[in-house]
Order: sequence, then C-alpha cells, then structure tokens
Amino acid sequence: MISKDNYKLIRTSGFTIMEVIISSAILISLFSSVIWIFTSSGRSINRGSWQVQEQKGLQMFLDECSRDLNRASPAISTVASNGEMIFDPGNPQTPIAVNSKVFSTSAPKKAKLSTFAATDWKCLMSFCISRPYVEKNATMGITLNTPGEWTGISMWAKGSEIRYIRANDPNVWAATPKNLPAAIPPQYPSSSWGGVSSTGKFRPSKERIKDFIAARDVSEISITASGPPYSIMEIRLKLIRLENGKPAKPEQAIEQTISAALSTGTPIVTF
Repeated sequence: MISKDNYKLIRTSGFTIMEVIISSAILISLFSSVIWIFTSSGRSINRGSWQVQEQKGLQMFLDECSRDLNRASPAISTVASNGEMIFDPGNPQTPIAVNSKVFSTSAPKKAKLSTFAATDWKCLMSFCISRPYVEKNATMGITLNTPGEWTGISMWAKGSEIRYIRANDPNVWAATPKNLPAAIPPQYPSSSWGGVSSTGKFRPSKERIKDFIAARDVSEISITASGPPYSIMEIRLKLIRLENGKPAKPEQAIEQTISAALSTGTPIVTF
C-alpha cells in the first residue's frame, strides 16, 4: 500500500503537461535551426561547386572554339608544283556561317536560347579547317605529293545546351544532329577535286574528332564580328544555374567571352 508521503514523492518526480509541451517546442526549434543551417550550407556548397565546375568547363570549351576559329579556312586550296596557290573552282569560298539570330557586326544580340531552340537542335555556326594539297616540287625539295586534310566544325543549341561537333566526313558532319540549313554554302572540297576520302587529295583529319555537349544551363549567346573585312570574332555565353528546370533563386550566373583572330579574307555569311 502506497503511503501519502510516497504518493507525494511520485507526483513531484514527474513533468507536468505544460513542461513537456515547452520542452518539446524548444527541441523542435533547436532541430529546425540545425536543419536550416545544414540546408543553407548545402545550398551554398552546391552554388560554389556549380560555379567552379561550370566556369572551368565553359572556359575550356571557349578556348577550344577559339583555337578552331583561328584556323578556319576561307577557301579549299592546292599548292601547285610551280608554287601557285589554286582555289577549288567548285567551292571557291568556305565561309564561316552564323545564325542571324545570334550574330551581329556591332553590339552583341544576347539571344536567349529559349526563344528559338527550345525543343529541337538549331544550328548556331559552322565552318571548316582545311590543309592544302601540295604537289611535289623538286625545286622546293618536295619529292611527293602531300595530301591535304579536312575537318568540319558545327555548333548547335537545344533548350539550355550547346553541342559542338568536329567531324572528318562531310556527309556525317552535314547531317549531325540534323541536316545543316540549306542556306549554308558547301564548306568542303568539291566533287571535281575528289571530295574528302582516305585515298584522295584531301584526307579526313584525325585531329580531335568529337561530338559532345559543350555547355549546359546556357541562357544567352552572342557572336560578334566587325566588318567586312572580318578579322576578329567574339563569342559570349551566359550561364544561369537551374533548379528543377527553372532559374535558381537567388540568381547565380556566369559570363565568359573569347575573341578569335580570323585568317585574312575569311568571309562570314548568315542564315
């Protein structure tokens, strides 16, 4: 049997309902603060990681694009045995072709990809790099004909992605990821010069053949070149970090710009 003294002891050793409620509220508040701190720290880490990773990747891509543009060929050519430079009569020029929605000869257009490349690949630019075919010349010590080489380069956009292609087969290059716009003139050796083949005058280049997604989360692009005559081309890209397909809040953006020196006489056409 419990005495009155023991009963009082039992009653006073527990917690009242109000004390339990207050303690629970304090614990919940404490845990909420801890979770908020970890969540905020995680978001900050994600933002920092995104910026470092995307900025590095974007710079590498733009550097590669700049190197390619530096070598863009204004024409397919042959160096004759007498030293004369002869240009392909079938395709007398191989211009850099640029989408008119992103190209300007003055202020950058800052075209938003979402306005014209939301669900389908759209070509932004195409050009070629070719090395001339050199006929043998005893006077110059060239005892054998030296084959030329050819590479086709194109840049495409879809959604927020930029795709970059370097191909050594004109047929594959002109149809990947879809057919090049009809307004783009031929940018490879004509059939009268044998086209591009492993045994012809112009061989498929083996240098850095690739097809890859060069940048993601791209919001804006602009391609600018003052002229004609054209000597410098500038490409600007703006990336915005996305969360669940929408711009993150607060907005986090990266902008990168590169300039490429073009070969003398390089023509530019728009499509």
